[in-house]
Amino acid sequence: MAFHFSLEVLLRLRRSVEHQQELLLTKANHEVNLVRTQIANIDECLTSLAGHVERNLNEGLSASELHFDNERGLVLRARRKNLEQELHQKEAQWTARSKGFQDARRDREVVETLYRRQFQLFRQADLRKEQRRMDEEFLLRNRFRS
Repeated sequence: MAFHFSLEVLLRLRRSVEHQQELLLTKANHEVNLVRTQIANIDECLTSLAGHVERNLNEGLSASELHFDNERGLVLRARRKNLEQELHQKEAQWTARSKGFQDARRDREVVETLYRRQFQLFRQADLRKEQRRMDEEFLLRNRFRS
């Protein structure tokens, strides 16, 4: 007799939900890393801009060039501030996705534990049944020999 797990459909559902949550967590992780990379790029641009302005001030920089560099710095800092806000939002989404994934994993593990326990009980019953059959066969053979 083959093993039949009565909650097989639920187990497949739990596995599917866990996989979906894992994909959402991976996506959220990617989004957080993307925003962090954008912030790092802006920091690099700001550092480069500061070095550029300092070098050009020593060499003589026109007012329009200084104004342009100042405006670029303002735009970059404003963009960085927006990205920091976006990063906080993405990190909050990541935290929520992480909790969703952990919950889905726990739910799957509960059903898998039930599966393993039922399979273990099935296997024990099957082994007992086989042992009974072998015992009866042994007794029958010994009766005919006597």
